[in-house]
Amino acid sequence: MAKFKIKVTVKAQCDYEVEVDHTSEANAEDEATSLWREKMPEDFQVEKGYVTDWEVETEQLTADCPGCGVEHPILTNDTPVCHCGQFGHNPYAGTPENPDGRAPLRPHLIVNGVCTPEPWWWDDNEYCAACGAKMEAEEKANG
Repeated sequence: MAKFKIKVTVKAQCDYEVEVDHTSEANAEDEATSLWREKMPEDFQVEKGYVTDWEVETEQLTADCPGCGVEHPILTNDTPVCHCGQFGHNPYAGTPENPDGRAPLRPHLIVNGVCTPEPWWWDDNEYCAACGAKMEAEEKANG
């Protein structure tokens, strides 16, 4: 009868989602992975030494405005938005990137079924809308 040497690798996966506040994506991911003991179901028993890999997907939900330091929500894949155009211009219409002016209108929030101005700046969502509008006004004033 033949002999076989067989290496069997047992893999188990359990996913969890958390929201953490940090100044960088890397630090947020470090904190999220460190919560594995608390977030795993009680019957998922594994020692950290057996964990060989972490796979993380991160999505930034808020930003601290570099202009004023205020934290504000930013546009994400799950943000309920509308493009009806009632809150200002289409910033891309008639620009060199879009000379025909046919870009979609800028997105704004839908809160409880009602269109609401977006809290982020359309050109750079790291900035809040107020600081972005101030920067745009300064650019126009300085030509």
